[in-house]
Amino acid sequence: MSRRASSAFASSVIVAMSLTLTGCGGQAVSEEQYAAASAAEPDAADPIVVQFGDAEFATTKAIYRRYEEAKGGRLALREPLAPAGELDGGRMQEYTSGTIYWSPENGARIVRGQILTTYLDHGGPSGNLGWPVTDEITEGELTYSEFENGRIRLEDRAIQVIEYPG
Repeated sequence: MSRRASSAFASSVIVAMSLTLTGCGGQAVSEEQYAAASAAEPDAADPIVVQFGDAEFATTKAIYRRYEEAKGGRLALREPLAPAGELDGGRMQEYTSGTIYWSPENGARIVRGQILTTYLDHGGPSGNLGWPVTDEITEGELTYSEFENGRIRLEDRAIQVIEYPG
């Protein structure tokens, strides 16, 4: 994809996001609303190719949208390390500062740092925790991510995995 096409796509995503926010009356969108909207995108799994410098990376529209939304913020990921890969039930793409996981049920979610390392140690999406259902959340000194079957929390440099019964 050329830079012009990439810029046009990015612009259309920004316009669509602006229209969506305007249509919501400017109110913040909850995690649940975001998951439902991103999971329901009919083109979420559609493949695209994006260019970073001289390199091109295959990805999906949902992953690229989440990457763009995180730019400049607390969850910014920087450049991709590899193309998006298929996993049982979804996709993932690794970036310099974290990974985006996408499943049709939960949408595109960012997992980073010690939480990502712990998540991978527990089998990632195919492990007991399942797919991420939230991005990383920070509340004071506590940082955590929710998964289909549990939570990984980081507080005072100590990591804790909580698996939900079920």
